[in-house]
Amino acid sequence: MSYPDGWACEVLFLVPGGARQQSTTSVVEDFRSSRNSKCVSAKALALPEAARYLTTLFPPPPAGRDSYGAKADGRPLAPPFYGEVDHLAVKTFVLEMSDALQRANTALRSRRLPVVPQPPSSAGMAAFLRRAQAEMQRQRGAASDG
Repeated sequence: MSYPDGWACEVLFLVPGGARQQSTTSVVEDFRSSRNSKCVSAKALALPEAARYLTTLFPPPPAGRDSYGAKADGRPLAPPFYGEVDHLAVKTFVLEMSDALQRANTALRSRRLPVVPQPPSSAGMAAFLRRAQAEMQRQRGAASDG
């Protein structure tokens, strides 16, 4: 498939280096030799090598910016994808759904019907919300220190 930007699709495997890079490269070569080699372009690169390679593909950032998406003073141009407002919305949703499940189970118990168990993902979601909250607090502290 051809794209207007002229770039071909390419898969880049980021690996620690050494043996992992050699074995991944070998797997990629085996895969390409078993199929039409034009259908897949792939590389296995260690992080420093990948950074150099990717730098050659992108032009330097525009003047006044130290990187894409950031101003020269380091402030982001746009709010992060998941920030305090998003966190509050997700946290509120999770709490409201937990409360609704608890109320439904109370009604089911009063009618001597089987209850609906907590979803298996509940513990993981609660852990994520705690980590996200801690990270946002850390970022607020770092911003007020700087």
